[in-house]
Amino acid sequence: MPDNRDPQDLSKMLEFFAKHPEALQMMGGGTDRGEEMKERAHVTSSMEEVHDLIQGARRPLDRREVLEIIVKRLEEDPKCIGGDHADFHNSATEAFRSNLYDFGLKLLEAALVLYPGNPTLVGDKIQALKGIGDVNRAIRETLQFWKTCTGNTKKFASDWRVGAFFKTVVEQVDPSFEDPLPDELIQYLPQDFADTTPEVKWADVVEAVLNTVIRENPRHIRSWGELAEVRAARGDLEGAINTLLEGLKFNPFSQQLRFTLGELYLLLAEGPPQVAGGSVPKHEDAIDNAIRCLEEGLETDFQRQFQSDVNPFAVILRLAQAYEGKAVSHGDQDALLKAQSIYQEIEKAGEAEMPVGHFATYARNRLRLIRTYLLSSVILEEQPARVAYDPDLAP
Repeated sequence: MPDNRDPQDLSKMLEFFAKHPEALQMMGGGTDRGEEMKERAHVTSSMEEVHDLIQGARRPLDRREVLEIIVKRLEEDPKCIGGDHADFHNSATEAFRSNLYDFGLKLLEAALVLYPGNPTLVGDKIQALKGIGDVNRAIRETLQFWKTCTGNTKKFASDWRVGAFFKTVVEQVDPSFEDPLPDELIQYLPQDFADTTPEVKWADVVEAVLNTVIRENPRHIRSWGELAEVRAARGDLEGAINTLLEGLKFNPFSQQLRFTLGELYLLLAEGPPQVAGGSVPKHEDAIDNAIRCLEEGLETDFQRQFQSDVNPFAVILRLAQAYEGKAVSHGDQDALLKAQSIYQEIEKAGEAEMPVGHFATYARNRLRLIRTYLLSSVILEEQPARVAYDPDLAP
């Protein structure tokens, strides 16, 4: 096939690569850089440097090969690479981000030789076991760690990861949390808990683990959120809402808790399913509470880590959905116009190539529907009691 590119453009390209040979290496796969990183992996004595090597590897293959070298060295001598528990945690997290959970697990096993029983590393190990699909081992090791910390709950509760990751693992086994705990796992429970809890269900164990963390450290935001999700999964929406309200007393600036609370109020606004003898009344103020919580969540976004607990666009989108829900339940045209305005902002963010992802597509679809109803004058001011806007009737 003939090359139709302008010779001047080719000349400029060659000139650029002559000045920036590293760019040519990157386009060619970064082979030289990858070899250099592997050489460093063979000799490094710092887990902090290992983290930098994993993070800095541009090609997935380089990342895997660096980890293979490091893991092999640690299997031969767990103390050959120094670092504190946070360095091992950071390196394992980088492995997880590349979906290399098997290598992350081996890093953590070496780390736990140096720092036995460290709650952060134990929590990371649970996540790694879940990542490789060994949920049964993840459950056993969580319960064993909980049992060994019976006399030292402060140690167990010093990190949120064990409780939170345990919940996500159990969720894979029983999303309702209502099944009884298998008999073979009873032996791993703390004795006082096993003696006082007849017919133990998954929910009993997960809630007890999360409450152990919360009692000792109520500022672990993630623990409150996971506990609320367990209660919601069991159908106890009001119990879940009360859990989040209690959590906000200790963490008043948490966007994550307000976002989850807003989502639960939206569920409560929909009302429970039909039951014998009729339906249970909906909570009339639930939709307004949802809007209030989500708006407060946008205003109070305090993070203890330099990363968002919740995607801000997810909060904004839920707020638009809440206003749309109010338009449905109250025939409120102002609420629909507010939803329209928020969806427009999300759409604009997508056009500006901000990290909106699929939210922009969803917003665009909702805007099309809202505009159709507004142009058709479906919301009638003279019939305010009528539910005039019904998104299920979309053309």
